[in-house]
Amino acid sequence: MAKKPKAQPERIYAASYDDVWAACVRAATKRFSIEHSDKESGTLTFISGRSARSWGMRLSVALVEKDGKIHVIANPQKRGPQLFAWGEGGRVVKKFFEEMEAQLRAASEPIRMKPGE
Repeated sequence: MAKKPKAQPERIYAASYDDVWAACVRAATKRFSIEHSDKESGTLTFISGRSARSWGMRLSVALVEKDGKIHVIANPQKRGPQLFAWGEGGRVVKKFFEEMEAQLRAASEPIRMKPGE
């Protein structure tokens, strides 16, 4: 029996394309090293550092606008001569989406000023 290919991690956001793109770039910049970004085509590629489990991962992210929402699709790939990633791809995707969603929340929170400012 053939193995089923893993589904690409995808999340859907009811925010503007510009806001989601900015959150993706900020998340990638904060936690990873960006290799390529193209807002027009909605593609972003970045790499993670090496760990005890892997030579690092390359994560390609695509933003697609569909039905008034932004779909963010992440595709992790192994770097280097490693045969197994030991789940590292899933961890990198999880870290990226956690940071991206934190960036989206921070951008949508109102600025609170102290009384008298």
